[in-house]
Amino acid sequence: MRVIECATRDAWLEERRNGIGASDAPVVLRLSKWSNPVELWQEKLGLLPPREPTQQMEWGTRLEPLIRQTFAEKSGVNVHYWGAHTICVHDKHPWMRASLDGVADLDGGQGIVEIKAVSAAQKDNWERELPVYYQAQMQHQMSVTGMERGLLVVLFGGQELTWYPVQRHPEFQALLEEREGEFWRAVEEREQPEARSDDEIASAAKELLRVVD
Repeated sequence: MRVIECATRDAWLEERRNGIGASDAPVVLRLSKWSNPVELWQEKLGLLPPREPTQQMEWGTRLEPLIRQTFAEKSGVNVHYWGAHTICVHDKHPWMRASLDGVADLDGGQGIVEIKAVSAAQKDNWERELPVYYQAQMQHQMSVTGMERGLLVVLFGGQELTWYPVQRHPEFQALLEEREGEFWRAVEEREQPEARSDDEIASAAKELLRVVD
């Protein structure tokens, strides 16, 4: 893994167009309800402007430092933060990139930290099954960094902090790297992905993540 240090947010946003980030991974796999591969392809080629952050995304960004600090205090886990404008790049697939919310010192080595702020009404659903959208993000991050584990740290309703362990899933990462490779070739060749609402790619991805212990 190599690291790109961008001087400004604008430079970071521009560099993001040169690869597939963690938030792009579920879009490529058609797991996202907010975007699709055609829109993402247009964004990477500059045919569409970057998506404006929603209010939830904006508040998530504002709360992230506080959640990270509070998690470290409550869990006793040492968390490193590499900065908002740092991009990690995969050793073998330079189009696979990730900007991390943190890196935790865990038993057996370091692990990624992914931070979310969601409504309290979602907690029961999270307890039954972690959203595949966020699992896909974390599997992408683990693939980029080579880390074997991670923690999904969630603030529910602005008042309840919970964290969930997530392990590397080799089969899912293999699927992810294959599909992302196909998508990036489409970007390089300026060949628009096929427009679909849902397909066997999403079904296969969901099924793989459901069997994670």
